[in-house]
Amino acid sequence: MRMRYIIGNWKMNGLAADLEKIIQISKLSNRTLQPDLTVVVCPPATLLPGAGEIHDVSIGGQDCSPYEKGAYTGEISVSMLKELGVTYCIIGHSERRAAHGEKSSIVARKADVLISAGLFPIICVGEPAESRNRDDAIGFVTRMARESLPQSDGPFLLAYEPVWAIGSGRAASVGEISAMHDALRNLAGPQTPLLYGGSVKPENAGALAEIRNVDGFLVGGASLDPETFIKIAAQLNEAERNCERASV
Repeated sequence: MRMRYIIGNWKMNGLAADLEKIIQISKLSNRTLQPDLTVVVCPPATLLPGAGEIHDVSIGGQDCSPYEKGAYTGEISVSMLKELGVTYCIIGHSERRAAHGEKSSIVARKADVLISAGLFPIICVGEPAESRNRDDAIGFVTRMARESLPQSDGPFLLAYEPVWAIGSGRAASVGEISAMHDALRNLAGPQTPLLYGGSVKPENAGALAEIRNVDGFLVGGASLDPETFIKIAAQLNEAERNCERASV
């Protein structure tokens, strides 16, 4: 039995009243999901203090500083995240790379500081439409992943999010995801959980969850609705049960 992951990235959404959604996710996951599925919610930083007090759901940050402390206005250090009960952290998201010019070398540094603190980096990689159109998607993404991986030994998750699919309502095809995840498996090794993100919804989650080397999902907008989020998670549970039945 392999561990599966469902991770919700709330991005810049959510006020104090929305902590109730994380409580609902916790209740629904206890009622619906199997224990081999790890549920992680990554709310905005303002909600982390309250979110860290909610049990049965792991809490993640949406970014961290590569520095431990000092004159870095607006940054959040790994130790600050850990103090709030955070156990996972998204780094290298395409929005950070595009809007803030975040290079893969910085992502790798962040991964190292997270691992040194005992937290799990969720390293995001993905190609723009231009790269996909010129048939260089796998080369582009594997180069980005290689440059973004930590130098230190320690567990991390690798999330493939085709930039052109995020928020578009269109997921990559089964063949595109399969080929990419096979390439990332060869790069990251057999123990690294590989996630897919990019317009994942209940209607397509079942087919996506059956793809070889897809160990879970990184979900954006759909994670803001607890029932929708858990419906997606349930598809991962069903895919794992199908895998177990096939191996008998």
